[in-house]
Amino acid sequence: MVERNDQEAPSAPQHSPLEERVGRSLTRIARLAARLLHASAGVVYFGRPRSGWLRLRSWYGDAGEWSPLDIATLAALLSTKDLQVFPDTALVRDSPVSVTLARRRVRFCASAAVKDEKGENAGVLYLLDRRPLKPRPPQIAALTDLAAVASEEVWLWNALVAFTENSEGLSSSGRRTPELFESSSNLFYTHDLSGRMLSANGAAERITGYSRSELVDMHISEVFAPESREEARQMVLELCGGGLPAARRLKLRHQSGVETEVEVSVCLLFEHGLPRGVLGLVREAASPIGRGADESGQSR
Repeated sequence: MVERNDQEAPSAPQHSPLEERVGRSLTRIARLAARLLHASAGVVYFGRPRSGWLRLRSWYGDAGEWSPLDIATLAALLSTKDLQVFPDTALVRDSPVSVTLARRRVRFCASAAVKDEKGENAGVLYLLDRRPLKPRPPQIAALTDLAAVASEEVWLWNALVAFTENSEGLSSSGRRTPELFESSSNLFYTHDLSGRMLSANGAAERITGYSRSELVDMHISEVFAPESREEARQMVLELCGGGLPAARRLKLRHQSGVETEVEVSVCLLFEHGLPRGVLGLVREAASPIGRGADESGQSR
């Protein structure tokens, strides 16, 4: 759900297909976290630093009489730390969190920070219940892991917004990469719906072995190992069929022949409401494997 915090917020804001999909994904994360800790409500709240009035919020469970201002206030209080757990807020005195929760008679609260692309706290995944709860350490660890998943979802969404704000459409600027992409150590790339590469950021040569000029006009399948090409194609087909963005582990083939396991995320690029291409993110996930590497893991 996207909210506007300015004074004349529209009653029925329009959401892009990507915002709707990310919102559904974050709601699932909030629901899963609430179920794992047996809490009655879960919230993912993330502020987009590029536009102070825009917020991405997903709520699951008993909303009660919480207003958007209540949610934003509590998120601001909780997002200052990586992890906070209040088994019973009635036992915490003089805490802004407990004071805020007391207005709604909330006894339990747990939160884990949602990070931005720089690793800084920019949002929060938090759970609420009107009963005191005592989560076990494995449950708290799961909350932290789910917050990391939420961070990846909103970071990819934020990166895509940055991409579209810096372009006038895929056809005219698909070969440009905004500063957000250029400064990343991960590989960002775009290709059209046929798989023809359009652009890549500065990490391309280090990760793939190909220069950016070489990558342009190559087919995206050429950077993956043969056994991963069909799965990479299926990721895009699932998005075109209405599926949610998801990360998968695939094998990337370096120009030298070294195959490395990487984590790949993709989402659709839209122009005039229609899918026109794909934005991909590749994270290095493992040491080189297969042909082109010796027993010590070093490339020949």
